[in-house]
Amino acid sequence: MPSPEKYLQHHDVEALPNGNILMIAWELQSAEEALAAGRAPAAIPPEGIWSEMIFEVRPEPPTGGVIVWQWRVWDHLAQKDDAAGNARRLDINFTGSNPNVGSNADWLHLNSVSYNEKLDQIILSSRAWSEIWVIDHSTTTEEAASRQGGRYRRGGDILYRWGNPRAYGAGTPADQKLFNQHDAQWIAADLPGAGNILVFNNGIGRGYSSADELAPPMDLSGGYRLEENGRFGPVNPVWTFGATAGPNFITQTAGGTQRLRNGNTILCLSNANRVVEVTPEKEIVWTLNLGAGEAGGFTFRANRFPSDAPQLAGTEFSGIAPTVRNAASMVQGVLAPGALAVASGTPGAVSVTDAGGVTRAAAITGSSPETVTFQVPSQTGIGPARLTVDGPGGARQTRDFRVNDVSPGLFSADGDGEGVGAVIATVDGPQGRVVQPAYILDPATKTYVPSAIPFAGSVYLSLYGTGFAISDSVREVTIGGFAVPILAIARLAELPGIEQINIGPLPAALAGKRNQQIVITADGVASNAVEVSFQ
Repeated sequence: MPSPEKYLQHHDVEALPNGNILMIAWELQSAEEALAAGRAPAAIPPEGIWSEMIFEVRPEPPTGGVIVWQWRVWDHLAQKDDAAGNARRLDINFTGSNPNVGSNADWLHLNSVSYNEKLDQIILSSRAWSEIWVIDHSTTTEEAASRQGGRYRRGGDILYRWGNPRAYGAGTPADQKLFNQHDAQWIAADLPGAGNILVFNNGIGRGYSSADELAPPMDLSGGYRLEENGRFGPVNPVWTFGATAGPNFITQTAGGTQRLRNGNTILCLSNANRVVEVTPEKEIVWTLNLGAGEAGGFTFRANRFPSDAPQLAGTEFSGIAPTVRNAASMVQGVLAPGALAVASGTPGAVSVTDAGGVTRAAAITGSSPETVTFQVPSQTGIGPARLTVDGPGGARQTRDFRVNDVSPGLFSADGDGEGVGAVIATVDGPQGRVVQPAYILDPATKTYVPSAIPFAGSVYLSLYGTGFAISDSVREVTIGGFAVPILAIARLAELPGIEQINIGPLPAALAGKRNQQIVITADGVASNAVEVSFQ
């Protein structure tokens, strides 16, 4: 690229079918050049302004490449007086919603480029103007600098634009549809919605981000019709998702979208480090939370590839490392032989490799679209271990964890390792034996709350958990700080990995006490605490 002081490639590139590459580049215009072109003096920073260009480069490895075509914004400007109603030119004094235009040299901020081979057109996204633009790629470089020539006979002028008709004097803020968008693209010919335009609409100032699909008003030749009101249609997208996705469904910067072969759509919420897949009926069917990590998190764009895609030939899939937790306590990273565990990520065949290098298949006891529950093989050696989940299509996920002699965990009624315990009480009183759960569902909150156990005789509890039923481990159970006798401990043969411990009789001092914490200690390792209440 010539003169790095004047040109700077940024944001996005697009590979063309002929092997060439389209790239976005800033083009520095000095303050004097901007003033001569009609830019208002108050809107010119001292260093000048960064206009935009598109270069087409033919790679010539290993030394670099050759520019074979280019298009410049600077060749298609209009003054404010003649920009109104001129939808094919770009108003040099339009500043979008930027309140600090006089200090912002990046007045256009292109952030994506996409190519349509059938139409030989390029679509660009201007974040600063909240618009997408379509230009003709069939022109020569000379024609691209003019207003005539090329397949559509308009040279390098704008063929189509959408999102903010105020940018060409044909609307008001109420007519704006895009809000600092990213990743504008044509939907490919072999995908549902072929020929339509898909764009990630950040929704800045609107309160939510969305994927918007629009059907541009194209004639048979591939040209675009202006409406009688001087605007390009359509009035609204033919499909959109985001408004009903709930709170915090927004990314202030970046973002991306992708149409899949099954008709679903991927959305990447960059600031949230989250990727979702949504159906045409607007149901989220898959979510990937990449997590912030110690240094923060940010995902510029996300695209899904089938595992047999030619671009991935020879790739060994490892996937996103799943989390591995005690299925009862939800404590991460430490398990015991025979314990029940839950791993996040795509379900599949599970195996555990122990410190001795022995790999054993793990019994799967349940799964959901985002988790798999399994029992750690009882012969697993103590020390570092590795979980491997082999999913469909060759996808492989791995996670290192540690195997200790014990990893005590107690189940809570809600299954999150907190709050009221999954506890069954037996009360031997004057009226005979009464068995009742220590929890009840609150219909208002759809969560479990304590059901107070009556102290009308001898009270015994059955607790359920995992990771503590090792034959030679030393165990202790306390409730509200009171030690309680242990009657029996057993692994439930019909429920692999789940262990039961029966305790009692409970000390009378617990009568009338609410929200008392139960803790199991095995070989000096304490479990999570769950709660129980008494009348």
